[in-house]
Amino acid sequence: MNTASQLLPLSLVYKVLPAREDTIRSTLYQLMQNNRTRLMQLAGPQARFAWWGGSADSSALLTAYAYYADWHASQAMGLSLPASQWQRMLELYAEQAGDLPLLHRALILTFAQEMKLPVNSLIQGLDAALLDYTLEAHTAYSADNLTRNDSLILYAANSDLGIAAARTLTDVLLGRAQLTSTESTAVRERAKRKVTDSALPLARTIALLAVKGGEREAAAILRSLTSEQASIDRALAINWLAQRVNYSAPSPLPSPGEGWRKQSLIDGGHYWLWEGKGVPETISQP
Repeated sequence: MNTASQLLPLSLVYKVLPAREDTIRSTLYQLMQNNRTRLMQLAGPQARFAWWGGSADSSALLTAYAYYADWHASQAMGLSLPASQWQRMLELYAEQAGDLPLLHRALILTFAQEMKLPVNSLIQGLDAALLDYTLEAHTAYSADNLTRNDSLILYAANSDLGIAAARTLTDVLLGRAQLTSTESTAVRERAKRKVTDSALPLARTIALLAVKGGEREAAAILRSLTSEQASIDRALAINWLAQRVNYSAPSPLPSPGEGWRKQSLIDGGHYWLWEGKGVPETISQP
């Protein structure tokens, strides 16, 4: 999981990094290649992924996540791979869908739809499953005591928040496919309010996918991400929030004078490092 979670942000940075930063781009490219190789080594039988390495006990969610991260990396690296490369994730989804949490099903289909795989009928099937969940009057346990560092995907998929996130994601999928939900508007709106008001960054990110704009909210959610959060939640939030953030070329920094050396940042920006003697008494800014 960590390998896939590293590939997503690496792909994002590589795509927005200016071409002039050839040394950094070369380093990032090699990092992505190394992580793709590592991902292949972790695959089990039939190129499926499990929670415990190469185990035969494959997971549809983990397999889809690994394929999704690899797809993003291959896109960033300019690699042309056949559509059949990704078909295995849908085959495993078909085998396990009935036993998966509704949130996990929604996540897998979100990955697949972004990867341009044929999923319209599967999305309609998920929508029908959510309607059945409503009609059967299930009572999910509350996620109100979760903190921002708790994992929505790993620990709360079957909670009331997890179900609300599944409904909201399914609404997004249906809208993108120009399909109509069988759920009532009231139920879907309650779900959106639930994820919007959550303390969990990934839940708030999912809420943001259902609306237009939201650049300010996206920036606020990005600031709330920490290394203590589950890597899959954090990487997906970064990946989806990046679509709402406007990237602009950094303004050139004026030279502060003699004794300072210009340094490069991984995002293409720069800063000045003092290498003169002692501590500078003043800093001149043109």
